[in-house]
Amino acid sequence: MRLTDDEQSSRPSPDGDPPTPAGSPGVPPVAGEAPFVGPGGEALPDSTRWRSLLADRKRLLILAVLPLLVVGALLLVTAALGDGALLDAAERADGRWLLLCAAGELLAYAGYVTVFRVAAGSGGGPRLSFRSSLHVVFAGLGATRLLAAGGAGGLAVFYWALRRAGAETRDAIVRVLGLNVFLFVIFGAAGWLAALVVLASDSSEVPYIIVIPWLVIAPLLLGVLIGVSHRSGQRGERRAPMLSERWPRHLREGLAGIAPGIGLSLRLVTQGRCARWSLPGAFLYWFGDILCLYAALRAFGVELPIEAVVLGYATGYLTALLPLPTGAEGANEAATLFALVALGAPLAPTLLGVLVFRLFSFWMPTIPAILTLPTLSRLGRRLAREAGVDQAPAPGRAPADAAAR
Repeated sequence: MRLTDDEQSSRPSPDGDPPTPAGSPGVPPVAGEAPFVGPGGEALPDSTRWRSLLADRKRLLILAVLPLLVVGALLLVTAALGDGALLDAAERADGRWLLLCAAGELLAYAGYVTVFRVAAGSGGGPRLSFRSSLHVVFAGLGATRLLAAGGAGGLAVFYWALRRAGAETRDAIVRVLGLNVFLFVIFGAAGWLAALVVLASDSSEVPYIIVIPWLVIAPLLLGVLIGVSHRSGQRGERRAPMLSERWPRHLREGLAGIAPGIGLSLRLVTQGRCARWSLPGAFLYWFGDILCLYAALRAFGVELPIEAVVLGYATGYLTALLPLPTGAEGANEAATLFALVALGAPLAPTLLGVLVFRLFSFWMPTIPAILTLPTLSRLGRRLAREAGVDQAPAPGRAPADAAAR
């Protein structure tokens, strides 16, 4: 008997993942492959569905046009205020700094891939090759660019990759959350320290609207993370802390991995074997990206103290967490420009420096990242081969949250 399309799409997958809900958008999964699903069982695009997303002309038009409109508006405003300052700054540009921009981004990606490998393999998790990890990271970047979900597209790709490599469902959720908590703890510490140095500087015009939120909110968030991790350890794993039964089930299931994910992030910092690679990797990631911004500014003659560059970068980076189209492109430039100008940078050359920085950090990686999405089927098979599993999660895999306690 031939099944209808709805019946076929609702059949459970061979590796135990939740079925893809009937009527989900996109092309049905490739025969013999597990559906691409998220932690709550929601349908996510597999390699075939990514091809349909890439064929969506409206989505690609937004990806191309929206940032150009925002950047064009910034250029017009700056040109009106600067009276030829943009052309003067462009003529005085020193192209040698652009080599340092490229070097910074290479360091950043090497650092991120290193941290991803450590988060995936710590505590008995799947050990991935550098090549496969780089493939996963670029696919996650492409998903973040295409989906306006505040980076959730990248998290979904990371979760899918760990499941294909043999991690249990909860284990994969914990590792993805632990990776991001770890990186953002380092990020928050750098932003807080930079704000503290700016506040203690001799400058008579401290931008309190930027400095004070960093000094107050960053320690509060760190305290919340530590408190959640501590309460989870006291209550055990039977229930996620502070979650109401009245909340939606998918939301509760997703939040249930936060506390053990924090535990994993703490282990990446404190345990010798993990910290030996995770801390240098995280440092390279943030240092490389900030180095790219610093070099782009210097290319147009903008000289700021390093703490001001770090604080401006961190303030602009926060826009990437917002569920905006095209990875917050446009909003990021505006926020970074606002912060740097408030910290004392001249408007016209700083705008050019920020645009060059985003060219290296956003646009140059975006095209190859999006082009990796249709290759997810091949990547999934390679991940399974590396982990020695047959598409199904390996039984008895030690959960990352158990090792974190």
